[in-house]
Amino acid sequence: LSGPNSVFPEMEALSENQGTFTLGNGRIFSTAGALTNSGTISIAGTATELNLAAGFTHTNTAGGIVNLAGGRLAGESIRNEGALSGFGTVTGRPVNHGGIRASGGTLVFEAGIQGGSGTVEIDPGAALDLSGGALGSSADFLIHNGGAPGSLNLGANDFTVEADYTNSGAGSGNSYQPRANISGTGQILAGGDVAQELEGDVTSGGTAAPLLDFGNVHVGDTSTLNYRIANSGATGPALRGAVRTAGAGGNITDPRLTGGGVTPGNFGPIAAGTDAGDLAVTFNANTAGALTGQSVGIVNNFDNVTDQTLAVTGAAYRFASPGLPGGTAVNFGIVHVGDIVSQSVSVANDAVNDGFSESLSASFSGATAGITTGGSVVLLGPGAAGGSVSVGLDTSVAGTFSGTANLAFVSDGAGSSGLGETALAGQAVDVTGQVNHYAVPLFVLQSGPGSLTQNGTTVFTLDLGTISSLDPAPVLTLGLTNDVPGSAPSDTLAGAFLSDLHSFTAGGFVPFSGVAGGQTLGGMTISLDNSWNGVFSGTITLSADSRNSGGYNGSLGDYVINLQAIVVPEPSVSVLLLILGGTVCPRRRSRRRS
Repeated sequence: LSGPNSVFPEMEALSENQGTFTLGNGRIFSTAGALTNSGTISIAGTATELNLAAGFTHTNTAGGIVNLAGGRLAGESIRNEGALSGFGTVTGRPVNHGGIRASGGTLVFEAGIQGGSGTVEIDPGAALDLSGGALGSSADFLIHNGGAPGSLNLGANDFTVEADYTNSGAGSGNSYQPRANISGTGQILAGGDVAQELEGDVTSGGTAAPLLDFGNVHVGDTSTLNYRIANSGATGPALRGAVRTAGAGGNITDPRLTGGGVTPGNFGPIAAGTDAGDLAVTFNANTAGALTGQSVGIVNNFDNVTDQTLAVTGAAYRFASPGLPGGTAVNFGIVHVGDIVSQSVSVANDAVNDGFSESLSASFSGATAGITTGGSVVLLGPGAAGGSVSVGLDTSVAGTFSGTANLAFVSDGAGSSGLGETALAGQAVDVTGQVNHYAVPLFVLQSGPGSLTQNGTTVFTLDLGTISSLDPAPVLTLGLTNDVPGSAPSDTLAGAFLSDLHSFTAGGFVPFSGVAGGQTLGGMTISLDNSWNGVFSGTITLSADSRNSGGYNGSLGDYVINLQAIVVPEPSVSVLLLILGGTVCPRRRSRRRS
């Protein structure tokens, strides 16, 4: 029927169309009753209308109403089980069990679409206007391919989806906008009990602010957690959406976070009761510090399903960093048997003091024989250098010592990371030293009459005994030995003499030094003028020193030799002759003294 006055009488009672029924050029056609269409109805041209009779259910079955082309489909109780496509105006509110498709222009539904099921689709370059009336629209599937702003105009009316909603203009990842090219305040609603929930290594996954927490880790650790985007509903449409790392709650700026869970991208469709699978987030803790302000926006395509902002938290802590400011070598030089020998070894924690470093503890775990250790350092804070331990030598025996003391370190998270104690690489402290015997003066009688005895440690008695005045004057030779045991290291002996000789004569008692252990200094003589009768005494005093190449020069005190002798006159000649049975002939010796 083309034109306002076109007439085809049999058509006036049209109740079923199985072929092609075309209205055009301003023709207005009103049905007399219910109309069932299984063919094609085309409505084209300005002021062209198909008015469906009131009170009847008009069904569009396997066929379609196409190419509205500016025309109008008016009436009540429209049931679409086939296809209604094109552009123009529909004044009634169809019940859609088939497909409604805007193509070629703007398709207007003045009272919206009642979605008993069916699909509503917008072709590229077309638009769908549902802003009229006060009722919302619905469908199982909403497919929005319109590319122009406002190509889906909801006005104040909502659109409820029961199976799936796609929007080709929504974009991907950080640019994802589920309401792209939609105008009006009306919302795209999910039917049923659809809800977005995060599962996996998260807490509060059913809220708008779930948490993915790595806790505290050490620098150098790598930790991976997973979350899953789930549709926790039992009924309703599938979820689609995007993981956003910028905007919409997303803010991933820390380069230590990697993985699919912090990479922008889209997800879905996620049917009710299912999830999209694991999304991994890896914390590569290559530097110290907290994950601050890091979050992922989980945005879906429905206005009544809560989006979520997943906070990603955690912190990386440095291990303590052991330092020995004074170095790793201790040289005691030369010390003596019986000395108390100890030296501090300074310990520092060279870790940065910025709140993300652990404390340091230190103690010795062993040492070479002859080396002693002591002390410990407990919880020395980062940046601190006030700790110390000590090493020493066992001076109970003489000897030369060279070895190590093994210093063990522990990084302790008490008061910082809370990660407990972690053993760190140890440090060997090199220890050297020599333990000497002090020099020990010992006088020895090398030749001559009499005896030399030692009375205590520092007193000697040189007794020439009883000497006849007729005998030659006695001469004794003394030696001075550095009497240290064995071949152990020892100081050298040095000294000087002070004499009170009276009738004795001494020779060779001159200052000396450098008498090594086991060596004897000889050439010291003692003689007595026995031309006088009587008891004779004298002293020789040695002021002795113990010295070594380490610069030590210590006094050993005084060592005294007490000299004593008795000189008696010659026996009387008469007595001798009587004894021998001879005649006494008196004789004088001019040298006799009394």
